[in-house]
Amino acid sequence: TLLAEKEGVKFFRKERLKKKEEFVRLFQEGFRYHSKQYSLIVGRNNLDFVRLAVSIKKSVGNAAVRNYEKRICREIFRNRKGNFKRGYDVLIIIKHPTGKFQKSRDALEDLFAYALY
Repeated sequence: TLLAEKEGVKFFRKERLKKKEEFVRLFQEGFRYHSKQYSLIVGRNNLDFVRLAVSIKKSVGNAAVRNYEKRICREIFRNRKGNFKRGYDVLIIIKHPTGKFQKSRDALEDLFAYALY
């Protein structure tokens, strides 16, 4: 796990999904995993690393709540990315924010275990 912790030190710009085409491809070809709080869409990419995007509806809370939830998801991803299989794009859709780091971590780790380990 030391290697995973060392690799997971930073969330690099290249590890972010940004382009519309990438999202469209992920929605069309990706596999979906669901929990009460999150939906995870996972699809293959031709890269040697995992890329992430986080999405949340505007109807959820205010901007501060939405940004906090996205930060939690990115932090959990950053700490675990060294353990993931390489070559995947991941979209986390936040359905019901927990507001608690521990609950979010537990829910996301369960989904990651199905999809990426």
